[in-house]
Amino acid sequence: MVQHNFGYETAGGSLQNLWNIIAGSVFVCTEAGTADSITAYIGVGSSPTGGHDTYVKCAIYDSSLNLVGSTAQVLLPKATTGWRTFNFSDPKPSLSIANYWLVAWAEFPHATFSTWLYYNAGDANQGLTKATTYNGFPNPLVTPTYSSNKYSIYCTYTVTGGGVTVKKGSNLAATMTEMLNSKMLFSACNRFPKLAPRHI
Repeated sequence: MVQHNFGYETAGGSLQNLWNIIAGSVFVCTEAGTADSITAYIGVGSSPTGGHDTYVKCAIYDSSLNLVGSTAQVLLPKATTGWRTFNFSDPKPSLSIANYWLVAWAEFPHATFSTWLYYNAGDANQGLTKATTYNGFPNPLVTPTYSSNKYSIYCTYTVTGGGVTVKKGSNLAATMTEMLNSKMLFSACNRFPKLAPRHI
């Protein structure tokens, strides 16, 4: 399998509240494939009395704001910030070469702290928000508010018809060893004609 990402893989410097708010940005997927997960840069605050952990989940919408698929929710610890990955369950969403909205959403567990999705400035109408009570993702997503926010969120997907998976930070030598030991490479080598020995 070959895995690629599409979206924005930089931690932004500005914050968008996710309390009962769906927020995300539109990005182009340049290959057909299957969505495996969504990763977002999210912070969970704390209150003077300690705060609360918060449930967060993500989803993909198509360019017409029809729901393509949603992830499992994850309970994020209070007073933490970082990249969080949310996995899709089988059957995972299918992607084509198209624009998709990648969004995140958090519950409203307590009034004295917040949960944020980070962002930087992007293009006109690249971002959206929709205030709605945390439960199931609405389908379709109607009357959102648009902005130029480019949220720190991206999708990892498996390319249709891919080969060996090479992930960021993987050991190249180990990956090459996997390829050399794979039946896929052995089969490919057998497609080349064998040369007859030459007699001098």
